[in-house]
Amino acid sequence: MTISINTPGRLLFGAGTVTIDGVDVGATMGTTLFAWEMDLSQPRFHGAKGGLKAAGYITRFVPRIEVTLAEIAGSHFAWMFPGLTLASNASSEVVSGFTPGCLDTGDYHTIILTIPRCNGKTTVITLRNGVVTSGGELSFNDEGEPAAIKLVFTGNYEPATPTLAPFSIVNNLL
Repeated sequence: MTISINTPGRLLFGAGTVTIDGVDVGATMGTTLFAWEMDLSQPRFHGAKGGLKAAGYITRFVPRIEVTLAEIAGSHFAWMFPGLTLASNASSEVVSGFTPGCLDTGDYHTIILTIPRCNGKTTVITLRNGVVTSGGELSFNDEGEPAAIKLVFTGNYEPATPTLAPFSIVNNLL
């Protein structure tokens, strides 16, 4: 591998910042993660010892963003439980009304992860139609650490474009 004048500008540092539907989630802890699962199907042809170039087919691609929130607010619970009702006033936030069942289009969110680069620019990962698809955790301790909520958002495809993966990555160069 060769180091070049471009190397510093290609390095990413820090956990980044996370917004959900344009709302900054506040302080985060631990590692913020962008990951994906993918299934690749390759036919086994007689005489070939493995898959053949250009004969593979991706049958499933699921991107996700994982973030651990150190700040606890009513909106965070609303993101955890699709369909939850959040009512707030000057003195309280009341989270109630969670009923498992069909998800509404409003239960899907746009999650944006912005990571700083060494040259002052950013890389922005956008996950579209994200919904929490795993069980969550709200952890408490006596070790001097704040309570935290770990959320795993999985991107979902649009019905109008069911073959376009629900994420984008932008490296800002200017």
